[in-house]
Amino acid sequence: MKRPKDADILFEKGWEEINKKIKKLRADLELAERKNMGDQTKLVIKQQLVSLEKMISEYESKWLEFEQNLRELKKRIGLK
Repeated sequence: MKRPKDADILFEKGWEEINKKIKKLRADLELAERKNMGDQTKLVIKQQLVSLEKMISEYESKWLEFEQNLRELKKRIGLK
């Protein structure tokens, strides 16, 4: 079963946004380390990373719920 094109586009945009945020955090951390900016800067980066992790966990949870609903529907209509 193919996903609608809009779903593919939204999925790709979501992951592109996550990847951009991770690259920015990595660059910020590298800059902080090079400039010896200290623990406060690293703490802010850590907090942003934890926030990003939570967002990804929410996406994962929603995706797992979607897959469960899809499996149940397929089973009800006789698809495997």
